[in-house]
Amino acid sequence: MKWVFGGGFLLAMLLSLLAWVTRPVDHFAGVVQLVWATDDNPARQEQIALFQAWHLRHYGEQIVVRTDPTIYMSEDKIVVQSLAGVGPDLFDYFSHVSLESYVKAGIIVDVTDVAREKGFAPEQVWDGVRPSFVYGGRQYGFPDNTCDYALIYKKDFFDQAKLPYPNVDMTWSDFMKLADKLSRKLPNGQRQFAIMNIDTKAMVASNGAQLYTPRGTHCILDSPEAIEALQFAYDLSHKYHYLPTAGDLASQASSGGWGGGTANTFTTPFYAMRMGGRYEFIAWQRDTQALLEHGKAAPYHFGVVPMPRFKIPYGIVGSRATGINRNSKQVKYALRFLEFLPFRQSPAVFRERYRPRSPGRNPAFTS
Repeated sequence: MKWVFGGGFLLAMLLSLLAWVTRPVDHFAGVVQLVWATDDNPARQEQIALFQAWHLRHYGEQIVVRTDPTIYMSEDKIVVQSLAGVGPDLFDYFSHVSLESYVKAGIIVDVTDVAREKGFAPEQVWDGVRPSFVYGGRQYGFPDNTCDYALIYKKDFFDQAKLPYPNVDMTWSDFMKLADKLSRKLPNGQRQFAIMNIDTKAMVASNGAQLYTPRGTHCILDSPEAIEALQFAYDLSHKYHYLPTAGDLASQASSGGWGGGTANTFTTPFYAMRMGGRYEFIAWQRDTQALLEHGKAAPYHFGVVPMPRFKIPYGIVGSRATGINRNSKQVKYALRFLEFLPFRQSPAVFRERYRPRSPGRNPAFTS
């Protein structure tokens, strides 16, 4: 029996030695490496490449950033891993609700003082997105992606219907005149809708109403202005059929994410317009570039204008912020990533200086 155990021990030692000899070579040994819990899309890789070039030029040090999409937007996993000391150095989050969770869990770094010193204080971004990274008067992180949701429309649909393109001052009354000619039953029995999605909160505000009293103590959605806006939104789907119902949309939408879901559904022949953000152009640009490289024509001809309004022009802004794990061993370098995010040169100048090639204009978009 002792020879069996001895042989097994010797075999284990030999296998361990073999694993050590054949281990992958770490080409970045001695270089600071940050782990960023974010989504896995081409825009993040471009962002990382720009940051690494900026860091080398600004601080004279090479740095590596690796993404970890497996825990992206998973609050529970990020909290547990961070408290255990094995969490990411940087992590993304949406909204003040997620931020409050991280603050109360004690895992996110308060960057208020260093942000003012290094130039990434809240004043660098729109007022509307500050609640996504400011809590209790203190700053926790900085936006890495901010957008204003607008009306994206397909020029081809308007050209075929001989309709003028939407303009920057379009009211919902103007929209109804267009929508009547853009909504119809297709030969295959399916329906083409004028618009794919709306935001009822924005419509309520645009009509001069609010969800709550100024002190936030009472819901006031029973005001005449709010009722009017919500009734209009309901009628778009159930009376005029200009907007799909939740059931219509669910039957056509696929999985979500930057490269799928409703962004892909919009490219089908069923929708003329949609409310969306610039992040959706990532997938459309990818598809367009692939076709152009094979000598085919660009598939999309989109235009963008503000969303229609009632009495008051009103827009929805969104932000995804990046926070720093309090238990990270690389907080100093993670702070430099936040410092990089609001870099104030124009994107064209920045890419020309810090990147060997320019990605060019977005072939999916025409203004």
